[in-house]
Amino acid sequence: EHRRKGVFFVLAIISLIAAMTFVGMSVDLGMITVTKTRMQSTADAAALAAVQEIVVAIRQAGLDGIDDPGEVQNAAADAAKDMAEDVVAMNGFYIDKTQDVILGTRVLAADGVTFTETWGSPPYNLVKVQIRKTNTDPTAADAKLPLIFAPVTGERAQAITADASAFIESRDL
Repeated sequence: EHRRKGVFFVLAIISLIAAMTFVGMSVDLGMITVTKTRMQSTADAAALAAVQEIVVAIRQAGLDGIDDPGEVQNAAADAAKDMAEDVVAMNGFYIDKTQDVILGTRVLAADGVTFTETWGSPPYNLVKVQIRKTNTDPTAADAKLPLIFAPVTGERAQAITADASAFIESRDL
């Protein structure tokens, strides 16, 4: 009987360490999930705002007397990228509008059911916004999400990405 006196204490310590590990993983997983959800909502909003900005920019170009289709499309692309960047920044994230906002064209295919998407060529009616937290530099605006408990296991940060696409029908232009 004298040999069993410390067994409960050892088992209690092992159980406590296991419980704390699971609590820590839960907190980190919760942070990752909340951040991913916020990023996805922001990408959705930015894509919708950017594609609507194309319509506004085309109308404004007409009012300004710009009649060259290339200039109109360039103005629309610039306005859409600026709007996406603004929406993302207002929600506390960062994008590089030159590479994270992609414009394209979405048209009804010959079968009358499916759509064909072509990226990078006007006339623009399609916008894709990508938000990334993948930078390994912790001081960067797009740095990986720092974790609270995971550094014990060796992983200090989590990379997260979200993207969204939105389009506007030509009848709306």
